[in-house]
Amino acid sequence: MQATVGTGIAEVERLISEGQRLQQQLGELGEVLRQTALQLEQGTPAQSGVTSQLVEVSRLLEGWYGQAQELLGKSPDELVLPKVMEALHGHKHQLELAQIRQQALDVLEDISALTHTGAEEFLPLSGLQFDALSLLRDIQTAPVPGETARALAAGKHPYNALLRLALEPALPNDEWLSLLQHLSQELGTELAVAAARGQLVLGGG
Repeated sequence: MQATVGTGIAEVERLISEGQRLQQQLGELGEVLRQTALQLEQGTPAQSGVTSQLVEVSRLLEGWYGQAQELLGKSPDELVLPKVMEALHGHKHQLELAQIRQQALDVLEDISALTHTGAEEFLPLSGLQFDALSLLRDIQTAPVPGETARALAAGKHPYNALLRLALEPALPNDEWLSLLQHLSQELGTELAVAAARGQLVLGGG
């Protein structure tokens, strides 16, 4: 899912970049056409190549419109470059929100999959997973990812730190100690120590 959304964002960014180049080309071509019109009024022969430039930009623009329409899944309200660019920016924003939501949900799913190697039920973990499940449902139903979802997606939530301490055994000593202290304050000493001792694993693995 993340890879698909990321690919979609990259594709939108590519089209936006191409659209900006086309806007610049159209502006330059418009100036050339104005100069050409003045030359013709004055009886001066037009610059050579103006027609071919116009044909080439028109061809590029038509192809760009087609790609934008395919990516957006619909025809924009107005087939005008600024309007299509606006639609692409809006589409990119929605993809970015979807990516944030999915990244946050992935973290919560990993938290839900943690098990304690030494006990069938480790109450501090069970309580944490109950909270994580509630948060997961909130994020799934929220129209826009909130601060907590954004923190999870950015790796700045205590749950991210817990997974890092539990699942990355080769952490440098200073980072290991910092995470242990941070988690002891945020989630409680029992959970922090269990993670630090390698007693929390994914899916019983």
